[in-house]
Amino acid sequence: MNRYLVAPRDWIASLGDIAKFAARDFGEVFGLRVFRFFGEALRQAGVLILGSTMVIWSLAFILGLQCGIEGAYFNRSVGAPAYAGVFSAWCDLREIMPYAFGYMMSAK
Repeated sequence: MNRYLVAPRDWIASLGDIAKFAARDFGEVFGLRVFRFFGEALRQAGVLILGSTMVIWSLAFILGLQCGIEGAYFNRSVGAPAYAGVFSAWCDLREIMPYAFGYMMSAK
């Protein structure tokens, strides 16, 4: 009978440790102690945003260029060069960019 109570006791002890940790952290956040590090958090956010922006712009440019060139060649081969923008918009907005952003978000 005692061995069946060992696992729940460990779970309850772990849950108590988690609750104690969360209460301490929430106390420090709501006690405004975390504003000591506001400048560092802002600097790190800027580094993350600038680094991500360059990757996003370059990936969007390369993929858009690939879709545009492919659309122009395909439409020229079937004799409809005026529809190159339709193919590019469909390829960029509906197909490539959602995959690209999914790839970027999974990499972060």
